[in-house]
Amino acid sequence: MSYAIYNPRWSDAAHTAILCTLVSDLHGEIDFQAMQSDPELLGRTIYEECVASKYGAIAPYKQDPQARLNTIEAQRDARLCHAEIATRGWGDAFVAGILDADQAGRFREWASYQLALRTLEQQAGFPEQIEWPTAPPPIFTDPSPFTESCE
Repeated sequence: MSYAIYNPRWSDAAHTAILCTLVSDLHGEIDFQAMQSDPELLGRTIYEECVASKYGAIAPYKQDPQARLNTIEAQRDARLCHAEIATRGWGDAFVAGILDADQAGRFREWASYQLALRTLEQQAGFPEQIEWPTAPPPIFTDPSPFTESCE
């Protein structure tokens, strides 16, 4: 079968697959995905030819913007969940003024961390570039007998 390939572009960030336009007598013009591990010889051949630049440079992978936002939101929500578990009950104690200076300082660190997570979208370069805040050290060093999960 004779064919021509146009518009090769990476279909994933790991560069395991290439999307392209394939034009052939058998199929006409179709969108085609070629993989190095493709079960079909044609897919493996087109992948190798694209990597060898036979059809020009392979365009970079571009993640769907909504998929990127969904991933960021899931990562942020998981970090917030862990932070909320780590500080459970401390907000009431802070407001009541019953924390000592060290405890109040540690609570403020966690509150700042949570605020930074909740305002990620205000960072310059968001969502292409994100500077994730660093979680403070744990408030409790002994494991709690009441374990909670974020899953």
